[in-house]
Amino acid sequence: MASSSFKRPHSDPVKDKFHEHKSSDHPVVDGSACRLRDRAARGRADLLNFLADGKTTKEEVLVQLGQPSGKFEQEKILTYQLGYESGNNGYYVVERESSWNNEPVWLNTQYSLVLVFDGQNILRRHSLVEVTR
Repeated sequence: MASSSFKRPHSDPVKDKFHEHKSSDHPVVDGSACRLRDRAARGRADLLNFLADGKTTKEEVLVQLGQPSGKFEQEKILTYQLGYESGNNGYYVVERESSWNNEPVWLNTQYSLVLVFDGQNILRRHSLVEVTR
C-alpha cells in the first residue's frame, strides 16, 4: 500500500499524544483542532499558479506536483487527483491508496487536473475538472 498522510480514526498520533499526557495540572485537549489545522496547512492557494499554457514544461510539472495519477497517449496527457481545503482556498495533490483488491483509490479527491503536452513537452492546455460522486 502506498504511504499516505491519511489518518485512520483508530490510529491518530496527534490525538493519542494529547491523551498520553493528560494530568490534573494540564488541560485536556481534543486533537480535532490540530487535525483541522494540519488539514488546512496541506492545501496551497498558489499550488497551480505556475501552470501557463504554451510555457510550462512537463519537467516543471513533475517537480512541482510529483508523479501523476494517470498517464495517457504516450505521456502527452497527465492527470492529477486534487483535494481542496476551503479554510485557506488551497489545493493539494491527493495520494493514491489501494483498496482491498489493489484497485487505485484516491480518498478526498475533489478535482482532476488534466494536462495536455505537445511533442516538445510544453503544456498546450490544462483543465481543472470537478469530480462528481
